[in-house]
Amino acid sequence: MAPYAMPEIQRVPLHSVLLQLISLGLPDVRQFPFLEPPPAESICESLRLLKDQGAITELEELTPMGKILVQLPVDITVGKILVLGCLFRLEDPVLSLAAALSVQTPFTQKSFRDASNARKEVDSDHGDALTLLSAFHKWLSLKCSGEASSKWCRKLGLEEQRFYELIKLRRQFLHLLQDGGLVEEQSADACSSSERIQRHGELKKLRDLRRQLLLQQGTRKRRILDLTDSERDDDENMDIKDVDFRIQQDSSRMRSLLKNSSNYSLRDLKLIKTILCAGVYPQVALSDDHNSYKRDSDQLFHTKSKGFVVLHPNSVLALYPDVLKLDDSDVHVVPGFGSKRPSSPLRRS
Repeated sequence: MAPYAMPEIQRVPLHSVLLQLISLGLPDVRQFPFLEPPPAESICESLRLLKDQGAITELEELTPMGKILVQLPVDITVGKILVLGCLFRLEDPVLSLAAALSVQTPFTQKSFRDASNARKEVDSDHGDALTLLSAFHKWLSLKCSGEASSKWCRKLGLEEQRFYELIKLRRQFLHLLQDGGLVEEQSADACSSSERIQRHGELKKLRDLRRQLLLQQGTRKRRILDLTDSERDDDENMDIKDVDFRIQQDSSRMRSLLKNSSNYSLRDLKLIKTILCAGVYPQVALSDDHNSYKRDSDQLFHTKSKGFVVLHPNSVLALYPDVLKLDDSDVHVVPGFGSKRPSSPLRRS
């Protein structure tokens, strides 16, 4: 065993660090005198990613996108998704999407093993990212209506804690965009005096309830464990989480959040998927030319760095493989191209 842990700079991706160094005007970040120099391959790989993301040029100078990303203290992929969402005026759904991609997935093994039928109500044939958004919107709608969201999460095999983390991170991302001038400051909703009095009373009751729940946790007696104890503990913890959530989010704010982040058209949905692809590039895969002759379980795909990869068995696209099949009616024949393949060469005359 090594006497000391490996320095963090040698263990984590360097693209955010290198982007900051380039913004400071360093002519060659490879020559920067790190106290614990990271591997040269890691630096080259991170520079390649920054070029693929359009953050720097081939001469390793900041692009307009890079100048914006360097101001956002987030991962490059998440930052680009947020910036493009603001550019196309889809900041509300994209904020939720970026937050959903940044927290641990709420789907547990139980959701794939025991709750596959129940989970179909949130499955989206547009992919795993949109399935996450669908689950978040359904959870938020339950919160708005005052229904028991914890029971719904258990039914679908979801970990509710992740949704609380998601909405907290979403709020942090919104503040970052506002501080960067990408999103206008949201003015406080004008409330009548009766509404303010009602909200004041709600907050007082919620804070009293929170104190009671914390007191119950502190004075809880020892008991013999049984099979239902874990769910009982989860319910008690989630009660406090729910109270904290309702203290931070009043009902009108929750309804506004649900409406703005889930009310989008088919055109908007296509733009959201385009923004997602642009953000995660080059982590994209193309279907193999011969997939139409193979069984669903044998479908192959190719990425920029690796060929012949397969879908994760828990991916929603693996559960609905017909979505990825290309029919003749889906193909637009372009004059001058020799085949229907997406990257076919021009026909030579």
